Amino acid sequence: RVVHLAHNGGKARALNIGALAARHEIIACVDGDTLLDPHALSWFVRRFQNDPQLGGITGNPRIRNRTTLVGRLQVGEFSSIVGLIKRAQNIYGMLFTASGAICAYRKRALADAGWWSSATVTDDVDLSWRLQMCGWQMAFEPKALAWILTPETVRGLWRQRLRWSEGGAAVALRALPQLLRGR
Repeated sequence: RVVHLAHNGGKARALNIGALAARHEIIACVDGDTLLDPHALSWFVRRFQNDPQLGGITGNPRIRNRTTLVGRLQVGEFSSIVGLIKRAQNIYGMLFTASGAICAYRKRALADAGWWSSATVTDDVDLSWRLQMCGWQMAFEPKALAWILTPETVRGLWRQRLRWSEGGAAVALRALPQLLRGR
């Protein structure tokens, strides 16, 4: 856990420096091992142009490593369950998270939310919640595809999901007072 926090501290600093140096209003982010579909950014830009209240968008991550049974099972999980959950959250009007593997933000929204935090294990969940609590909308763009690498062992998958669960719970607990106040 300490390794993840230390690693994220450097990641958060790098993201913040990059965002501050950016000359344009829309900032797209992908993980280092993500392959971006050539049209993904066009889909993001269209959504931002059509909705001035939109602060962030999550794309549609697809699994590219399918050599093990664990990898192949995640293909089904991401294609059906994750896509279904994101679509349902999109209809409801609140997203739990803009996946750090493929996302884009409005620079003003990032500034309002306080940029990326180094104090969290799951910076994508944390930023998504803070953006929405500042009044910005989040959306899912299923046509913005990105090809990601996922754990290919049960142990790797367990560690990833444990980190996601711990990070999501920590974000929810930090946000609880503000949520209880009705914001």
